[in-house]
Amino acid sequence: MPLETITEFSPEQEPTLGPGRIYVALHDRKKDEFGEFHWAIVTTTPGGMPTYYHASNTNAADPANGTWSFERRGVGDTWDFRRTRSLLVLYELGTLPRGPGFSKNFAQIDAICRDAPTPSNGRNLTLREDQRFSCQTWTLDVVERLFLAGYTTMDAEGVEEFGSEAARAYREELEDAGNSHQNGRFRIVKQKHE
Repeated sequence: MPLETITEFSPEQEPTLGPGRIYVALHDRKKDEFGEFHWAIVTTTPGGMPTYYHASNTNAADPANGTWSFERRGVGDTWDFRRTRSLLVLYELGTLPRGPGFSKNFAQIDAICRDAPTPSNGRNLTLREDQRFSCQTWTLDVVERLFLAGYTTMDAEGVEEFGSEAARAYREELEDAGNSHQNGRFRIVKQKHE
């Protein structure tokens, strides 16, 4: 299924996120045994303020020897999508219905993210034989849980394929234009419905 760019931001702009959205964030990183992107989930309030969920490693320099744990950063915490220099793509997965049920839906999504398995919380994530736990496996597990709960229209397999494709394509586009680093440039993409 093709993707469409909703918006592209550069450092000169003051980007805003849509209200009541669910995104997968893909950040550029040095390719290693844990993959070429840092993966996370981002949700927004009715006012567009983000909450960032991810599996974080205590040893960023050597993840194989660190401990993975869940981290949530809300409004006013340390993650600010407008200032990050590594964000490539926010892949929009869904929109929460507005109205009185929003708080309940947001709380359910928050619980899905908090309850997803990490090595530090004692719940094991089922991995393929060739996989290790990483921010990507955690995020895709959450995406699948959100899909099964009816919050997104695409499952983890689709998000893995199309999200990676969008991030790679945008990184290549920036490199072809002479930008070796995105320096605050990122794109919001979503499925194109035909």
